[in-house]
Amino acid sequence: MLEAWWLAGAIARKVTVVKFTLFSLVVLLLTFHFITTNDTFLKSTPYEYDVNKSYNEINDGLYIIPPGSTVAFTDDAFYCKYIYARKGYKTDKCENYDKDYLINQGDDPIAPALADKYVLFSKAQEYEIYKRK
Repeated sequence: MLEAWWLAGAIARKVTVVKFTLFSLVVLLLTFHFITTNDTFLKSTPYEYDVNKSYNEINDGLYIIPPGSTVAFTDDAFYCKYIYARKGYKTDKCENYDKDYLINQGDDPIAPALADKYVLFSKAQEYEIYKRK
């Protein structure tokens, strides 16, 4: 009985050593990868996608809207709504589409009822900015 207990403990220790060795190996490989990778990519471009450039293009595109204008956002344009609110402008939680401007993500066409009220005014990356007719 004691021999079985000792054998079970020895096997468990070997499994623990193998797990620790594999974990250490993975950590060392990741460390090597991050040391040899260009450090500018690590700060603002995960997977070499420039996040700051995207944010700045959308932010600059929203400057075309005059301060104090009312703006409606479709559900797909939540990121523009977030940026617009960060600028200090008022955004509504419930959208009614009687505003001066409408922002929509370009992948989805606006509803036919809204297409009669708004005309395409500008673009900010993949977002379309419409102005009331």
